[in-house]
Amino acid sequence: MHKGFTLIELLIVVAIIGILAALGVVGYTGYIKSTKVAVVKTQIKEVENLISSTMGLCMINGGGSMNLYIPANWGWPLTNPGDCSKSTINNKVSGFVNHIDDYLKFRNVYESKPLKTVYSQSHRNPSQGYINVFWETDKQGKKYYVIYGNLGDHVDKNERYIEKRIYDWKE
Repeated sequence: MHKGFTLIELLIVVAIIGILAALGVVGYTGYIKSTKVAVVKTQIKEVENLISSTMGLCMINGGGSMNLYIPANWGWPLTNPGDCSKSTINNKVSGFVNHIDDYLKFRNVYESKPLKTVYSQSHRNPSQGYINVFWETDKQGKKYYVIYGNLGDHVDKNERYIEKRIYDWKE
């Protein structure tokens, strides 16, 4: 007598494996999306920490260099690395963005190519995974930095964007 599996038994095993694989793909996709959101949140927090700590050092030191990364062969213009007192707030934003791009090397986790994620664009509509750093003035005339990031297009619109504000040290 032949001992083996029947065709029905084999089809049931294949169907079970297919169901488990489908569940695994759905779970994996959800895991990847939540991981990307966590990375963008971490990047926004690191940008916030960089600007806050730099402005704190400017206040403690009463001015001077912002100690941001200087690309090779750049020289020492005020736009980068920036000076707490002498640089304009536009120059400071450029210095922060260059520091993040050249030294911290943040990259957009939603892009397949290694594209930088932080830009000095003054609008609140970045694409998913991107972070904009710019400045504005409040009603009292004080200047502050705005960090505005998009966690991902799959996130609910009410929770998709994160905005942080940090006042310039002279304000």
